[in-house]
Amino acid sequence: MQVFFDSFKLILFLYTVSVLLASCSENRANKTDISATATEKAPVTTEIAEQKSFYSELFSNGKIQSEEMSEIRFEISGKISDVSVKQGQSVRKGEVLALLDLTNSEIEYERAKINVKKAKTEFENLLIGQGYNIEDTAKILKTQLEIALMKSGYATELLNLKEAKAKYESSTVKAPFSGQIANVKFQKHNSVNNGDVFCTLINNTRLAVNFALFESERKTIYENQEVEIITVGGQIFKARISQINPIIDANGQFQVKALLSKFDEQAVVGMSVKVIVKTKIPNQIVILRSALVTRQNRDVVFTCVANKAQWNDVVISSENSDFYAVASGLKVGDTIITSGNVNLSHDAEIEIIENKK
Repeated sequence: MQVFFDSFKLILFLYTVSVLLASCSENRANKTDISATATEKAPVTTEIAEQKSFYSELFSNGKIQSEEMSEIRFEISGKISDVSVKQGQSVRKGEVLALLDLTNSEIEYERAKINVKKAKTEFENLLIGQGYNIEDTAKILKTQLEIALMKSGYATELLNLKEAKAKYESSTVKAPFSGQIANVKFQKHNSVNNGDVFCTLINNTRLAVNFALFESERKTIYENQEVEIITVGGQIFKARISQINPIIDANGQFQVKALLSKFDEQAVVGMSVKVIVKTKIPNQIVILRSALVTRQNRDVVFTCVANKAQWNDVVISSENSDFYAVASGLKVGDTIITSGNVNLSHDAEIEIIENKK
């Protein structure tokens, strides 16, 4: 039994010694790691502060519309004998879009021509009967001409002919300008009434965006100013302001129109878009948004001086999606830390891994 207790004490002693040795080794390792971390330099990227133009941004929402868009209507009632176009088709000015049955209008037109000829003969006979030479109307008194026109019915038949011709020509629906067909509402053999809309014609080479801005933003807007249009699908179009409505509405906003700079088949009438209006501000110190950090509720930019981070309180005058314009706190030529600055402190040792000019 004594031998057993002596063996147990020996085992307990050896276990205790091994635990103490392991603890000492871990402490030495931790000190080594801490020491290594303390001497490690923070990797950063930098760029040189320059004075250049800054573009502030105003944001709005709008819709793409056509500068030339019209509902094409039937001018007379009748039955459609032919439809020459379909949805999305491009047409030229004067091209036939649809035809109404010409039978009745053609008969009326021809009848009107015959009636005019009859009335003209009667008109000439009346003048000859009064002793006038029909080929020398300049010598005929105005009152005599008017009486002969009324008695012969010539004046009335001329008006009837004009009306019949217009009706006949209205049976053919033509494009008033070049564009693209949309919203075709009728098909061949359909009956239509005077004023019914056949389709919509869009000039898709002259597209614009209508959007609203707030009254406070009015002073920064001017005609021919560049505008960026972004669709839901991510397409980007360039445009320029063409009209500014001088009236402020009940919501404290005013309407602006911008024309797309060039034709693009991806721009479609009715699209909802995001509008960015850019205003150029010259002679600004411009920094990347990533260069600005917050310390103690203050705007701070770190610069690099002798491989150390230097704390700079700054005042931001304007901003856009990618940059800030700095009003004070930096000067041209400063080496600005643009990344790796999230956990920096003043006078921290740094290592520049990329330097942008």
